[in-house]
This record gives sequence, structure tokens and C-alpha cells, in this order.
Amino acid sequence: MADTMPDSPVTRPLKTGREFRVVVPQLRVFLLRWDKAEYDRGAEAELSVEGRQLGSDPLELRVQQQDDRGSWGPSATLRAQVNGDGTRAACKWKFPDERADLFRFKLRAPDGRELTSGSAALQPPPPAK
Repeated sequence: MADTMPDSPVTRPLKTGREFRVVVPQLRVFLLRWDKAEYDRGAEAELSVEGRQLGSDPLELRVQQQDDRGSWGPSATLRAQVNGDGTRAACKWKFPDERADLFRFKLRAPDGRELTSGSAALQPPPPAK
């Protein structure tokens, strides 16, 4: 089972008889996005995650491509660098020259949820002469 806390928790007995408040950092993702909706084959794209308290470690983004039957399969695993204030993580990725025309990426949140971006489409190849 994956650890959902960024650091190891410290526990202490609660026999104080006093009220207290526990403050826990909460990763919050607002948006997973591509910098454009359509790309040329072999073009470079920027993938970004926007949110709050994203941490300081790079985020793992898993790019998937859709096959001819409509099933999604793995294409690449990327590491998006988080900015200084923990509100945005981004990385660049070059589309492969393969047959796939539709791509998306996923991020697994610390609580185990899997978040999915919108799709990015490749322009159809020019007709053969």
C-alpha cells in the first residue's frame, strides 16, 4: 500500500485533556493540461499540472495513447518539475511518429486517486502521393 503522507508521521499519546488542531498539508490538483489541443506528428508539447501544495519532488506523469480499437495503452512516463511555490509542475514531451492519433496523461494523487488530462490529438498525416 502506498504511503499517502510525504514524510513519516510522528505519533504521540493524546492524554493531554486539552483541545488541539492538526494541520496537514493537502495536495490539491486543479488542472491537468496540454499546451495545445492539436499537434503535428513529432511536435513537442508541454504537459502541466496546476494546483496547490504540489510539493517539491517531481510529479510522475504517465502518457497514454489510444489504439485503433479505442483502448488506451502506455506511451511514456515523464517527470514534471514543480515550481518554487508548489502551484505548477510541467515538462516537455515529443510526440512519437507512430500511428496513434490521440494521447492523454495521468497523475496518481497521494490519496490513490488517478487523475486524467483531456486528450491531445495529432494532425492526420498528409495524403500519400
